[in-house]
Amino acid sequence: MNYLILFFYIIQRLFEVWLNAKNESKLKLKFKVNVVDLNEIKLLKLFHALWFFMLLTESVYHGKIPALHWAIPIGIILFLAQVIRFHTIKTLGPFWTVQVLKIENQPIISDRGLYRYIRHPNYLAVLLEFIFLPLLLGCCYTLVIGFVLKLIILKKRIILEEATLSSTSSYQTIFKDKKRFIPKLF
Repeated sequence: MNYLILFFYIIQRLFEVWLNAKNESKLKLKFKVNVVDLNEIKLLKLFHALWFFMLLTESVYHGKIPALHWAIPIGIILFLAQVIRFHTIKTLGPFWTVQVLKIENQPIISDRGLYRYIRHPNYLAVLLEFIFLPLLLGCCYTLVIGFVLKLIILKKRIILEEATLSSTSSYQTIFKDKKRFIPKLF
């Protein structure tokens, strides 16, 4: 079962890499586009590859899917994270990319989907995955190490992304009253 779950998430990440390339091509046809920090995306890709390797390794040697009364709520949270992720991809359309891109006069989407309430619904989905996927697979070391490292990487990425959006649009004004992950809280 662990292998099927991991296979699903790996296929999903590969789909996101394909979608990123497709969206980036569309954006380059319409806008002046620059990747902001090539090292940041390389670090992100390396981290995700190592995280999946850690999940696989720990689940093979130590992992144990929790009892059903725990696995069901964890599975529901992971399903909700997927709903949030795909909703975000659909809401942003071609503006959804893996890289942080500097796009002159980029339109800011703040009136549709979860963007009406929070700044970063996609990152909320990512954080939920980094907590609950290792829990579902019984990978405690990956949970702690992966989540702490992901928080560090995500903090730097959000700062980079928000600074980039603020430099090319009215991002700060539009999102000034919205929290990053949880409406009116955080």
